[in-house]
Formats: sequence, structure tokens, C-alpha cells
Amino acid sequence: MSSAGFYGAENVVAVLCSQLRAAGHHANIALFDSSNLPTSDLERLKTVSGHVPADLLFKGRFDIRALMRLARYLRSERVDILHTHGYKADIYGFIVAKLSGCAIVATCHNWTNRTDSLQSYAKYDRLILRWFNAVVAVSENVASIVDDSGVSKSNIRLIYNGIETKTYQACAPGTESGVPVIGVLSRLSEEKGVDVLVRALPSILKDYGRVHCIIAGDGPDRTSLVQLGIELGVDQHVQYLGFCANVPALLGRCTIVAHPSRIDGMPIAVLEAMAAGAPIAASAVGSIPYLLDHGHAGVLVPSEDPAALAEALIHLLKNPELRRDLGERARARAIAEFDAAVMTQKYIELYRTLLPGQRLRPTEVVADQPAWWVQ
Repeated sequence: MSSAGFYGAENVVAVLCSQLRAAGHHANIALFDSSNLPTSDLERLKTVSGHVPADLLFKGRFDIRALMRLARYLRSERVDILHTHGYKADIYGFIVAKLSGCAIVATCHNWTNRTDSLQSYAKYDRLILRWFNAVVAVSENVASIVDDSGVSKSNIRLIYNGIETKTYQACAPGTESGVPVIGVLSRLSEEKGVDVLVRALPSILKDYGRVHCIIAGDGPDRTSLVQLGIELGVDQHVQYLGFCANVPALLGRCTIVAHPSRIDGMPIAVLEAMAAGAPIAASAVGSIPYLLDHGHAGVLVPSEDPAALAEALIHLLKNPELRRDLGERARARAIAEFDAAVMTQKYIELYRTLLPGQRLRPTEVVADQPAWWVQ
């Protein structure tokens, strides 16, 4: 997969690989170029997936030699299914799958369309998906976009992201030295809306009093977010943690988790907070309303609305019983519907439909983005 860090899609891929291996299947991850990942993120990908990802050493926009090596490998190892994640993997994976004769499946997490070039890539991606054996959408909204792009309805599957919920079940939302903690787990980029929370903080501090906000994650907007906090006079109440290696421990520090996205698909950060039993206030975008059971397992607010987010967070801060009830409902829902085992079983069922008359062989390979390459 083409990756710049260990974010939501990477977590899904790593967990799926680990679960498939535990079920006796041969699943491996391939990266276009592992040097694009920070060392800590690459190590986390290795730890969660349970193996060392292959590195395609893909250089430039188009590396024909890397693609040909990969195609030869897929043929020689009799790989049944190539599973791609992301537009770059979809486009190049499609070429390799045709050369090697294996089936190809794509999982569409979302298209952010942050720049003109990303919008163009998204258009090419959705065009080429029409010729895939199957296309998985992680949310109803993404499924609708895929459908509108001309992909046959019979080839579209809806499979929600899953996490290993047991990892988070020891968490207990709390405070630090008696001060409530509002936590955020997010890439620091425009579509994630972390600035909306920063803009909400003055109202929260004025109405409720002292709070501490911890923001885990990194991205291109970090500098501008720090500057915004200084301009609003809330910088002393915000701590930027950068990469977080221990998400369950972080969630255990949080009184409330905020997720103020402008655009989202099926956010892993929300699933993690649910599994930890944390009360959540989140934007009503993408599949978040479904995740939070349309407000029964968390508080939903309009996106791009600092005042509404502030009001929701203040209400939660003032109502500990409501926080406990929402957290318990969220945890129960995560365990029942969004555990990694549920997701993995649905993928296995899909893979089997692509291998008529065959059992899913232990030598099957699932790759996330371009496919598979062994150095």
C-alpha cells in the first residue's frame, strides 16, 4: 500500500492480515515504498500485522520494473487474490492483476479530495474500479459513491472496518489531577476538523472551567493548529502528543473523546474510543451516525460548527452519568458489531466467492495496495 503513516486504513490492513494469518491463511502486506513511513509507524505496522511488510521499492510515478517483478512473483506463487487499498494501489494493482491472472478486490476507505491532483486520482480510481472482481466499501456513503461511479451493484460489498476490541476493554475514562481531559486521535489535516475543536475551546473554558485537551496524531496542519491555539488564547490547555504508540493507554486518560471531522468514512479512531468505553462527541458525517447508533451511543453534532461542538462537550462534562451510559452503550456496540473477527469473516466469505469450486487455500495472499513483493 502507498502509505505515509500508520493511520486508519493501515490499521485495518494490519489487523486483517493478522486475523487471516491466525485463521491459517497466507496473507502478506506490500508497501510501495516503506521509506515514506516514519520508523515508529513502520514498526507498529509490523507489530499489528505480525510480519514484516514487503517493500516494492517503487520509485517515481510509474516504475515498470517493479510492476513486472511483482507480476512474475504473483504468477510463480499462484496467488489467487490481490487485495488493494487506495487509489495508487488500485490503479497499479489492476495492471499487475491482469498480467498475473489473479482476481482483484479493492477496499475503498474514502476519497479526501484535498487537492486538485487528489481529485484527479480519485476520478481515475473510480473509473478503473468498474473492472475489479469486487469492490468493498467501508460505509454506506462510500458505497453510494462507488455505485454512482458505474461499478456494478453486484460487485459492491459493504464491509465495516473492525478492530481487536479486547485490546481496549481494560480502559476506564478518567481525569488528570482532577482536570477533565478531552482527547482527540486524528491525522492533523483539514478534513479531520481538529481546528473546529480548538475554536470550541474558548467557550468550553468560559462555561465549564479548566479542561485539558490532548491531541494524538500528526500531519500537515500541526503548525497552523498550534498557531490557532495561541491566537485564541487556549494554547496552555492543549497538548500535541504526535504519534501515539499506545492508544488504549491514551484513551484511558480521556474523560471524553472528540472527533470533529469534516469528511470521514468509517473512522478507526471512533471505533477505538467506542471499544474503550469512552463517551464520544463526533461530527455527523460519513458512517459516524451509524457507528454511534444515531446518537444512542454518542453525541452527534454538525460538522464545521465550533459552537455546537462546545455545547455538546460542555453537556457531557457536566453530566457524568450520561458519560457513563454512552460509554457503556458504545463499548457493547463495538464488541457486538465492529470486532475484527466479524470483519475478517466477511472478507473470507467474499474471497471464497471469487474462487468458485475452490477452497480458500492457505497459500492465498492478501496485499494492501499494489500486491506483494519479496525483496
